[in-house]
Amino acid sequence: MLESRRGFTDSHANPWFAIDEGTATEEGGQVWFGALGWSGNWKLVLEKTAFGRLRVTGGINDFDSEWTLGPGERFQTPSFVGGCVAEGFGAMSRALHRYQHEHVSPSRAPRKVLYNSWEATYFDVNAKDQMALAERAAKVGAELFVVDDGWFGQRHHDRAGLGDWTVNPDKFPNGLDELIGRVRGLGMAFGIWVEPEAVNPDSELYRSHPDWVYHFPMRPRTELRNQLVLDLSKPAVKSYILDFMSRLLGEHDISFVKWDMNRTITEPGMQEHPLNRQKELWIRHVRSLYEIWAELRRRFPRVAFETCAGGGSRIDLGMLRYADQAWPSDNTDAFDRLGIQEGFSYAYAPKLMTCWVTEAASGMNKRVTSLRYRFHSAMTGTLGIGANLNEWSEEQLAEAAALVAQYKAIRPLVQEGRQYRLSALKHKGVDAVQYVGEGEDGEESVLFAFLHAQRLGDGLPRLCLQGLDPDQWYEVLGEQTAGAKGDGQESESAKDDGAGSEGGKDDGAGTEGGKDDGAGSEGGKDDGAGERRREGRPQRAGADANRRRAAAARRLRQPDVSHSSAAGVNASGIRSASIGAVRRTGDQEVTPSNASLPWPPCRPEFAGTPSRYHQAGSSWQVRPGRPRTDTRPKTRPGRSGTRRIACPMQGFGLGV
Repeated sequence: MLESRRGFTDSHANPWFAIDEGTATEEGGQVWFGALGWSGNWKLVLEKTAFGRLRVTGGINDFDSEWTLGPGERFQTPSFVGGCVAEGFGAMSRALHRYQHEHVSPSRAPRKVLYNSWEATYFDVNAKDQMALAERAAKVGAELFVVDDGWFGQRHHDRAGLGDWTVNPDKFPNGLDELIGRVRGLGMAFGIWVEPEAVNPDSELYRSHPDWVYHFPMRPRTELRNQLVLDLSKPAVKSYILDFMSRLLGEHDISFVKWDMNRTITEPGMQEHPLNRQKELWIRHVRSLYEIWAELRRRFPRVAFETCAGGGSRIDLGMLRYADQAWPSDNTDAFDRLGIQEGFSYAYAPKLMTCWVTEAASGMNKRVTSLRYRFHSAMTGTLGIGANLNEWSEEQLAEAAALVAQYKAIRPLVQEGRQYRLSALKHKGVDAVQYVGEGEDGEESVLFAFLHAQRLGDGLPRLCLQGLDPDQWYEVLGEQTAGAKGDGQESESAKDDGAGSEGGKDDGAGTEGGKDDGAGSEGGKDDGAGERRREGRPQRAGADANRRRAAAARRLRQPDVSHSSAAGVNASGIRSASIGAVRRTGDQEVTPSNASLPWPPCRPEFAGTPSRYHQAGSSWQVRPGRPRTDTRPKTRPGRSGTRRIACPMQGFGLGV
């Protein structure tokens, strides 16, 4: 049995299930699955019958819950959707994602790259500081600037002010529109944080209406996080929330609302209902919440909403009918988030998942990760930035701007594409996720790979991609990105019987990563050396050069992720990430435009095929063309420092 009794969906368990016979994997096996659309107390029961059949039931939790139906009245139960696939857990997730895109989510619009100022200012919010942050957020490419808690009432800390939804005149002497105008002038939309269902006892709202909260008469009112929960079953409370939200959104140019809820329901007593109907509270609260959100979306159709409840506690198919995106966890550590975001993706689409880039040293565990690693971790969903940009150097801002631009280029794939969790190398410390979708030139794909640790001497097995056409040809375009440095170690692929592989030698010829006019090999210092090596390499021509290129191409292997990443091993022992993307075209060539960069091999025996490839420190594009039966690599002369190799990539392997 799985359930929640806390008044909302809960983060300890989520209302969905997946069942297999014990043999299913990501790629194969029958999986039966289902998900419940309800944002209050829920319950799923899975039990075997006396005849060995498995029965699954789900719906509103019957604990402490009743509903009295009068003559002629109806009661509509929550939606409970389900299905079965024969292609494993990955196909299950893609079916659920497609269902959410097509039938659940209120908007198909791309989710904006947002900046949230919470971790920069906390409750110390004022117009001047927020405008300074907005300038830096615009510099890195944010499309949406969100002011979090602290803008209203006497909200200087979490002990007071909640419920008094008027702009604090001391923090915003010229009103909220001064900040909004500045944000809009910088080319960004404006968003704001609210928590309408809760109230501080130290607030004007509570002092005026102490009867507006759930409570039991003659009993103490328990505070959690210095808050109580408003009784949404009261028409006056429901009207109050609708009225202040309508004023806020109607009087100001606000495009985004982050709706928080940090308080479970305790003392579940409704004062305007008879004793025999008190157990209807759990249902009435959710129904009133849905009605409020539905009305706000009707009145303000251009405003996007995010559901947030203490970090992941209100994510379900019921709430996602009204919310454009969801906050999965308050833990924003980039490494921890990989597991959190993977778990989210089993049942919910990546587009619906807000992922933040925060500080180098995580506030949760003090783990230090590179800026590139943090961005790539957050790029696997809807990208957001929550760090204190005032503390970032100009170099960091420039690097962040390049990474934001990279995300925008692949955003259609991440947010709308088919997701493949590549789990084959989990035992090797590799997290990898791939997205496949339609691009401007046909089918495209993007891959994220994260190598967390590696034992000395470990081999580098290949990471095979999925979801692409095995009968297509692919063009790989490599481009050096700024700030790429290896970690000074020789990659596994540099030791390949002296062959012309990455870092090896090929009869003295300058193969990938080999010695070439003194340039450093792959895995050594790159930092622009790859560009110099490309420019300094002499043009080769003739059959002899073509023969050497073809021989080298057959032996190419992808090096350790860390060797081609921007940051290598950091203080925490976590290696930086690689991301890559590929695109289909009619051109039948494999073209690494920088000979020092690792790039995928022409190895038809591997399964999977990609579409545009970006890596931390490097980037690739792979474009499939028309099918061809001849699988022998072909070569043609390229420009200085450029190797062109045509091959039909029936399979695609990335060694990590």
